[in-house]
This record gives sequence, C-alpha cells and structure tokens, in this order.
Amino acid sequence: GAAGSSSAPPAVLVAAAPPPEVLVATAPTGVGTGISVAGVPAQCVTPQQQLTGECQRQAELDSLRDALQRCGALSRDEQPSCLFSERVKFQLQVRERVAKLLSLTLQTRETRRAVLPDIRRKWALVIGVDKYPKVIVGGQAVRIPSAGHDTVAVARTLRTDFGYITSELVGPTRAQVVQRLNMLAAIAQPHDSLLVFFSGYGFSVAQGDDAVWALADADPQDGRTVLSHADLARLLELIDARQVALVSDSALAGRLRVKAVDYDPKVAPDAAGLLDRRATVALTSGGNLPVGSLAGHGQSEFATQLLSVLRRVSTWHIGSRIFREVQTPMIQAGRPFVPQYGAASTSLHEQRGDYVFERRELERESAAKP
Repeated sequence: GAAGSSSAPPAVLVAAAPPPEVLVATAPTGVGTGISVAGVPAQCVTPQQQLTGECQRQAELDSLRDALQRCGALSRDEQPSCLFSERVKFQLQVRERVAKLLSLTLQTRETRRAVLPDIRRKWALVIGVDKYPKVIVGGQAVRIPSAGHDTVAVARTLRTDFGYITSELVGPTRAQVVQRLNMLAAIAQPHDSLLVFFSGYGFSVAQGDDAVWALADADPQDGRTVLSHADLARLLELIDARQVALVSDSALAGRLRVKAVDYDPKVAPDAAGLLDRRATVALTSGGNLPVGSLAGHGQSEFATQLLSVLRRVSTWHIGSRIFREVQTPMIQAGRPFVPQYGAASTSLHEQRGDYVFERRELERESAAKP
C-alpha cells in the first residue's frame, strides 16, 4: 500500500551462479566441513587430495552462502536475514522510499507522556481547501474562507494537546491527498491511531448520488477529480491502524453514511477493551444543504465547537461522548447543520468499538524514526 508503488517484478534470485574459477562444491552437511573436491579446479587441490588454504576459505564462504534460506514475503517490520529475491528487494526499496517521504513531510517525535500508552503512535492528516477555481456558484468561484484557518487550528490542537504526528495539506489536489493517505497506509500499524480531518467543499456529481470531497483541482463535470465517500472507504481499508476516525466539515457531509455505534453514557468505557477492537468512525458537520450553502461562510461553527470540546478533555474520551458534546449546543442554537457520528464502514468497525481521543504530550526536540 505505498504511494506510487507499482506491481513487483517476478521473483529472481539476486545471487548469481558462481563463475567457473570459483568452487562449485559445497558442504553436504554442516558449514565449512566435509567439503568435497569433486569438480574443483586442479590448482585448488594438493597432491594429498586436500583443498589449498585459499580454496578452503572460498569453499567455506560458498557453503555459508548456500546455507541461507531464500526470503519469502516480508512482514511489515521484518529485517530480513535471508537470501534476497527481486521481489523482496522491491519491498524493501518501497519501504525505504516511504520512510524518506515521511522524514521529509512529517515531524515525528518521541512520546513524553501518554494517558493510554497502549496506543503506539498517533497520526493526523489535516486537509483544508479554501479556493475552488473550477467550481462556479452564482457566477463566481467558490471560496471557503474558514478552511485554511480551521486546518491550522485543528492541526495545532491535535499536535500539542493530543500528541498526533500531524501532516497538514492546505489547498491540495486529489492526487496529493491520495498519495498522503497511501503513505500513512504503508507506515501505520495495528496499535496506532489515525485521524483524518477535512474542511472544504462538497457536492454531488449527479442528482441523488453520494456527496464527494472537493479538492483544489475539483471539476463538477469530471468525477475523476473528486474523492467520493466510496473512494475514502477503499483508502481506509488499506490502513492497519485499529483506531481510525474521519472528520468531515463540508457541504453535504451528512450524506456520508454512518451506522450508530454502541454508546451508553451511564456505563464507564473500558480503554483496554476499546483498543483491542477495530474502530472506523466518522464525525461529520451533518450538512445536507445544496451546492452553494457554504460559499461566503465566514467561520466554521462545527470546527469551532469541536475544538472547544477537545480542549476540555483532561485524560481521554470516546468519540461518542465528543460527538454528543459537539452536537447538543448546535441543536439548541437551532443551527441548520446537525453533526452526525457513527461507524464509517461496517466491514472495518467491530461491535462495541469506538474511537478514543487521548491526551498526550510529545518531546519537543528529539526526533523519532518513522
């Protein structure tokens, strides 16, 4: 699942056959013992039918080489001590490229203090699009003035208060978002947590269709330039992290289908049990208004309310509680946008699972390897 990776070439052994001048016999048993002289060049054999010192050393090296097992498919963290094939070499090259990309784009730091240390690493991709040159409403290109500001504010809170390793994309294209999600899919592991936040525009390509995320290069006449909710589901399926949350603040965000998660405010949640289950949830601004409803909207009330609730978390809360505290005041104020929350994908969300928002502090200076 690395970004930009192509299918691996067929497996071919990297180790070439020994040249004619090198010993072709190897140890039938053990390593460096019982070496046969059959087929050995004459200059390597003494009158006593023994190998010369140099040839003995070469034979031992050859037997060591042949004692290696050939590599099969590598697990995510495996450091191979086997004989490479071209396929394995390709896997490692992709892994190295991903690590380099992460070092260039994500500032990774060691954890200084964690409320729930069972969460290994926390990743956040924060996306904001404020200008849409190809999306015309009322004769003007759509602008979402709050998107850039909200992106910076959300990323700062997730990084400083919740210990996320954040990646901010302001005004990205569809390709840039897909590449970054693929990158995270390549590096995120089961005990990690991932949050994706989007602030921008949404619309339907066809009447009655599900809404899409509109990125900076979005063209309403070309479905290939947007990210549909189905596209997002497929991208999330590539991510191994057990904790995945999608937060969408856009027009028609309410069309992102969610299924209610189990939540009883009278029952204290069990952190260990939650982290053992896979949770793939979505929190949306709930807007089902038509195209143009957000044009000229000066501030995102949803993002403002979400940040206010997150800053009050002292230890950890489940997503269901965060949602209730975001939704209630907006309903009471009679806002047209009613936030929604639930499982974003029933195939990736386990029963009684929920996303966990946990306070965490990262080291200020030291850098961690991705």
